[in-house]
Amino acid sequence: MLSFSEAISSELKGTGITVTALCPGTADTGYKVAAALNNSNLFKGSLIATSKEVAEYCSKSMTKGKTVVIK
Repeated sequence: MLSFSEAISSELKGTGITVTALCPGTADTGYKVAAALNNSNLFKGSLIATSKEVAEYCSKSMTKGKTVVIK
C-alpha cells in the first residue's frame, strides 16, 4: 500500500490532488486492553502517542501535502 500511495502521489504531482499514506506506530488505544497486551514490550516506553496526537499530526501533515506520514 505504501508503494502504491507513493506512485499515485507522484503521478498526481502538479494536479492539486495529494495522496497521503498514514503509517501509524504504536498508539494508546483500547486495542491494548482488548487484545490483552498490557504487558507487551510493544506498549512500554514514553514514545507512545495518544489517538488524538496521531490524528492531529496526520491531519496537519495531509494539509501540508506530505506523501508519507509516520507517527
